[in-house]
Amino acid sequence: MKHTPGPWTYRSSSVRSPYWSIVAPDKLQVAKVTPRIHGNGNADGQANAILIAAAPDLLAACKLAIDEWSSDPLDPLGRRAAAERFIRMAIDKGAA
Repeated sequence: MKHTPGPWTYRSSSVRSPYWSIVAPDKLQVAKVTPRIHGNGNADGQANAILIAAAPDLLAACKLAIDEWSSDPLDPLGRRAAAERFIRMAIDKGAA
């Protein structure tokens, strides 16, 4: 399964019915984010929209990090291996 190619952007809707659209380069909506009823409401909704819009770029950055680390086997403290496992879990979660 493949996701809609990025980069994605977000834009807000009208004041009357507040929500944020996540939009692909072809200008079609990928997702719609509504404000949360509890918590910070509009601020939370906008922050969620920003994070979702960044998803394709974050995925590409994770894949690049894995590729770069795989080409350099030195990891004396095991930190890179732990980070790599965490990034792979995130990539797998996003690919589901």
